[in-house]
Amino acid sequence: MEPQEELILEARNTYQKALKLLEKGYYYDAAEKGWCAVELMREALLVAAGVYIDKAKNLDFSIRTFTRILRSLKRRDLLKEYYRFDSCLHIRGFYGIISTEDEISTTLQELGLWIEKMEKLVRSARSIYKHNRSM
Repeated sequence: MEPQEELILEARNTYQKALKLLEKGYYYDAAEKGWCAVELMREALLVAAGVYIDKAKNLDFSIRTFTRILRSLKRRDLLKEYYRFDSCLHIRGFYGIISTEDEISTTLQELGLWIEKMEKLVRSARSIYKHNRSM
């Protein structure tokens, strides 16, 4: 299995764990698991585009690259959602504990669709990267 596929699988599994925590009423733990799934999908896109996994995990490097990739692919919608998930789930959710339970619940439900869209984009990016490397 290619590294980006492993990251996608891990993101999906982590997202399912977030939903289970949400069902049990552990909102802030669910928020952090949800954020972890987001970060795994960010890393998957970077790896699919040819970024080494170590670099993909380095936030100083990878956030700028992730932003550039999504902008160049005209997917600012996915980038906007990425920062919304960061705010609601990560910063205000898990760390600040100020996102409401309803906000976290709604945001986690919306995260599922974002993961699906990102998964398609990761696979497209990988195809483009492979094609360009073979030229």
